[in-house]
Amino acid sequence: RDMTESDRERCFPSLIEPLKDKYGYPDQFEIVKSLLSDSDSFEDLNNDYFEFMDNRRKGTIEGRLQYGFHYSPEYVNELMLEMSRPKTDYIAEVGYNPQTEYFISDDEINRLLITKSIVSESKYRIYAFFAENKDLQQRAQMVKNEYGISGYSSGNDNGNFDGKGFYFSHGSILEPYAKVLLKWTDIAKRIDSLIKADRYITREEWEKVSAIEKEHIAATLNHFFSNLPDEYAKPFPADVKPYELEDSIIRRLGDADALEEIEKMMSDALAMMDKSNESRYNYITKIIFQNKTVFRLTTATKVLQKMKLHPKKHTKSEWNLLKKFGATVFKW
Repeated sequence: RDMTESDRERCFPSLIEPLKDKYGYPDQFEIVKSLLSDSDSFEDLNNDYFEFMDNRRKGTIEGRLQYGFHYSPEYVNELMLEMSRPKTDYIAEVGYNPQTEYFISDDEINRLLITKSIVSESKYRIYAFFAENKDLQQRAQMVKNEYGISGYSSGNDNGNFDGKGFYFSHGSILEPYAKVLLKWTDIAKRIDSLIKADRYITREEWEKVSAIEKEHIAATLNHFFSNLPDEYAKPFPADVKPYELEDSIIRRLGDADALEEIEKMMSDALAMMDKSNESRYNYITKIIFQNKTVFRLTTATKVLQKMKLHPKKHTKSEWNLLKKFGATVFKW
């Protein structure tokens, strides 16, 4: 479906005629299913897929294969190879009664910790906190605070976070057929192992760091400038709509000159404020301005990226910047 017409004809000739004038689910699905169930048709499809994988390795397939989000070509190839192997039947001894016991694997638990982020950006906060704090109890408490008291139920999966830890089960909530309880210290240990194996933060999540940073900074600048009188210089047009204000700021944050201009606007605004009027607003704006690390977008992002690629090669100053970055941008 995601391939060009020429690639389809070249790699999957056995599907061209059966799928002619058939579009999407369920028509195409049912036809391919029936072809896979027939031994002769399956052999043709298996040969086609071998040809497809060979072209893919050579880089001659055009376009982007979107379906890889669900089933990668390599995974489907393994399934095709497994289906093509001859089946062997085994006869059990008389009286044999297998005792089947369901369980929850380590891989499944790790997958839950990687994918089930209860609060927005919690994984970044946990990663930054673990980078600076090595004490197991402190880490466990931090993770406990992040997840809080919460839970979910989705199909066959049930999860519950409370003061004891993480309770996960399969099946009925009241009568599960498999369950496990992880204490917060156990969860902290698992997360630490995932971080060391470079599995906790996914590639897609690393790529979002800069955008998240800019969103937080734009919100901070919005808070600083939006309530200032009209005579103060501001980093956005006077006629900008309120719901477009932060987007307007974000567009300027990739420009180093614009960052310096914004800092000067903040400095000038503070100088113009009545020094005798130590209002709560003045106090907050001064605190925001004093934290200039918040404006060093590229530096903070590069530190995180460097730690991801080389977790043991970072300087003390980079650790300090990471700590400040986690405290100001991710609020731990």
